Amino acid sequence: MTQEAPPTSAAAAAEPTRDERTATAVARWRRDLVDLGGPNNLLWFSDLPSGTLELTHAHPGGIAMLLSGRPVVLSEMVREPRALAEAARRARAIRDVSRELAEERGVGACFLVAGIATWRTPGRAGGRVPAAPVLLRAVDLRPRSLAEEDFDLDVSHSVEINPALEELLRAEHGITFDADQLAAKAYGRNGFDPRPVYEQLARICADVPGFTITPRLLVGTFTYTKVPLVSDLLGPVAPFAASDLVAAAAGDEGARAAVRRELPDVIADADLARERLVLDADADQARVVAAARAGVSLVVDAPPGTGKTQTIANTAAALAVDGKRVLVLSEKRSALDDLVTRLGLVGLDRLVLDAGDAVRDRAHLAADVLAVIDSPTKYPAPDPTQTIADLQASRSALAAAHEAMHADRRPWGSRPTRWRAR
Repeated sequence: MTQEAPPTSAAAAAEPTRDERTATAVARWRRDLVDLGGPNNLLWFSDLPSGTLELTHAHPGGIAMLLSGRPVVLSEMVREPRALAEAARRARAIRDVSRELAEERGVGACFLVAGIATWRTPGRAGGRVPAAPVLLRAVDLRPRSLAEEDFDLDVSHSVEINPALEELLRAEHGITFDADQLAAKAYGRNGFDPRPVYEQLARICADVPGFTITPRLLVGTFTYTKVPLVSDLLGPVAPFAASDLVAAAAGDEGARAAVRRELPDVIADADLARERLVLDADADQARVVAAARAGVSLVVDAPPGTGKTQTIANTAAALAVDGKRVLVLSEKRSALDDLVTRLGLVGLDRLVLDAGDAVRDRAHLAADVLAVIDSPTKYPAPDPTQTIADLQASRSALAAAHEAMHADRRPWGSRPTRWRAR
């Protein structure tokens, strides 16, 4: 008599593997990123009543100055009074939006665009035709007076191919090219000239149906901070699945169990020779720094005004001393500026590589790195002996005061009540 095997649960058999869960989640995250913030005007550009400053038919002398990288006044490019008033109105609107993005999000978004590429997409829902800027150059708009009736335009010398255009051509048509090498063709013996870029890109995209580049010149706000994020999610799924943290976020229970553990009781090091606090910190803040140095993953939640930025500065400095790299992210640019300021107060601002605006001007970012590498003797290391002795004396005095405040009172055998904010 043959014994039958126990029936296998259909639900268990259909249970997705860790790799499958992660692949599904990564695909969902990628779609969510693409849809975040609405249509991307780096791919679906449209002229806005206030968000576009058209300079294609501006005065040739002013345009020549602008493209050469020299500051130029808006009235030197738009000379008819009524047209200048309209151009100034648009410049004000663009400046306001770009300033808000810079101050609130740390995003440089004001660009001079050269060329708009379009092509047919028969398979796309609704038959929508892409309209993608080709070349981008960062530009600053500065009013010349309080009335803001005229503006100075200062264009960066750095030029780059629209990364969203590059990514869409790769994803939909399998077209790849060296974007930096192509952008370099915009500079020749006579200065900036986008036409060689247009011609080369048209040859590269010869098999794309209806690919055309319209030689326009305009100023507007364009953000592409999500493009690198989407690109990061286009690779193989194996590295994502190998991370317990990513797999846990994707919903894998085994990975969630691996990352879920109790926070150990980490205390600050009592030996000042091993302590790495560079700014004042109370006991709770010092414990956060000690936990981070111990490799603990943690979330610190604290109300405004309780020293969060100071604790981040202490943590970043301590981890840097331990030979680790620290990435600090913030929704607001002002918070990052505050962090750099606090580190600068103790002479550690040179440890910071401010990459918040790197997408606008990589040349300046590279120059900052080279300046630190080429000047190692500019920042001599101080002798910490006297500093440690002073800190030890202060800590001993504070510890004695704390002990006196909370010691038993004789002959009553009582002590003051300790109040702790909740």
